[in-house]
Amino acid sequence: MLKIKPWLTTSYSSHQFWYAILRITVGLCIAFGHGLGKIAGGSEKWMVIGSLGLKSIGVESFHTFFGFMASFSEFVGGILLAIGFLVRPSAILLTITMAFAVLFHFKSGEFGEFAAIYGILFLYFGLTGPGRFSVDAKLFGWKK
Repeated sequence: MLKIKPWLTTSYSSHQFWYAILRITVGLCIAFGHGLGKIAGGSEKWMVIGSLGLKSIGVESFHTFFGFMASFSEFVGGILLAIGFLVRPSAILLTITMAFAVLFHFKSGEFGEFAAIYGILFLYFGLTGPGRFSVDAKLFGWKK
């Protein structure tokens, strides 16, 4: 029990550890739970995803491209978030993707709570950065 207690305290170090656990978990969940199936679906899947998101704001073109970008941001952005590399740009792209997902669900008469929760988490990661336990911290130095 004494070996576990330091990880359960409120020290700054343990906050960074649990932040990394959250970042890794959320990144892997979005990448493999949502992005992989979309990115592997090909152009037909990307067209559907793009049209669902863009038609909700009145855009009638580039559906395949934006569907691919949403799939790419979920899969590659999730992996980058999990390993802690390019966390801020990845998180911001994922936040934008989730904003469109929330808008789509809202216009469909649903709430889209998972997209909203993911969106808030990605915004949090984008604003707070990679954390001490990340590739970004190793490459670019860690500042408190």
